[in-house]
Amino acid sequence: VGLIGTINIMINDEITESHNTTPDVVDLQKTLYAMCCAGCDYCVMEVSSHALALKRVAGIEYDCAVLTNITQDHLDFHKTMENYRDAKSLLFEHLTDGSKPNKNAVFNMDDPSSAIIRERTKANVLTYGEGHDNDIYPLSFTVEPKHMQLLLHTPVGEMDLELKITGEFNVYNVMGVIGAMLAEKIDKDIICSVLDGFDGVPGRFQLVEAGQPYTVIVDYAHTPDGLENVLKTARSITRGKLWVVFGCGGDRDNKKRPIMGALALELADNIVVTSDNPRTEDPELIIDEIFTALQNVPEGKHVTRLSDRREAICYALAEAADDDVILIAGKGHENYQILKDRTIHFDDKEVVMEYWSDKKC
Repeated sequence: VGLIGTINIMINDEITESHNTTPDVVDLQKTLYAMCCAGCDYCVMEVSSHALALKRVAGIEYDCAVLTNITQDHLDFHKTMENYRDAKSLLFEHLTDGSKPNKNAVFNMDDPSSAIIRERTKANVLTYGEGHDNDIYPLSFTVEPKHMQLLLHTPVGEMDLELKITGEFNVYNVMGVIGAMLAEKIDKDIICSVLDGFDGVPGRFQLVEAGQPYTVIVDYAHTPDGLENVLKTARSITRGKLWVVFGCGGDRDNKKRPIMGALALELADNIVVTSDNPRTEDPELIIDEIFTALQNVPEGKHVTRLSDRREAICYALAEAADDDVILIAGKGHENYQILKDRTIHFDDKEVVMEYWSDKKC
């Protein structure tokens, strides 16, 4: 299996860094050719809205497409949510183009866009979601800090899973994955075995263990929906206070900044606003826009602004109590920070490990 996504490109054991979620059209075709030469039977790829709008995936004939959800992001490019949804829809509208038979589309029916885009595809449809009218739905699930039990109804019978990933949002991810594997006629026992052995994705609700007395989670959440989901999941495993350290990227959709500030204030106890990838913007001005939603802080909550991301992370690490949970959001797997005049090495996980290795910043 070959993989093309936001984090990296994988061809067997060869891993290369991704520069775009979906490469430009020439690099993409070279990558697919390399997968063929390496004997890959499958390619699993993230297809971004930019790639669809800019025709980077023109000429590719997909067998199966999965829609997880569509939430506010990339409006600096698409301008409106309708344009963003329409760009995503192109994948499903053209899914039956070409000569291959039995194309399949898998939809999360708890996302409002699915009902709209479902009407635009001629492919076979598999659905998942909370409702029992879906092909795949949860019968029960139990979320623990470091694992999750999940019992699912599927078209091939119940699947009882003991997963090494956690969080309600991962219930949806697992259902989407099962939909894709069932569309490819993969055996039920293989599906269960593979999912039970899966231990997560770097930077996606990743637990960082550095010998600290509290829980530290690093996550890529950089949109309102993403931040809300991971904060709700973190809250469900928090016995003490919930901390969130986050910022917003520069030269990107600025409309989401106050929205993310409001979500942080609603769902966390201690909020530390810092820099993400400020790019050409002044980090303090980005933080100012986030702070428009942080004016009326309820009693018992605390808000801090520290534009230096290392300083912000270390502040939370120094102040947290034993039963607290610290969520460091926005960069996830990234090991760099893009500043106005340069790109520097920066890894949220490394900052945590370094802090606990020498107890100082």
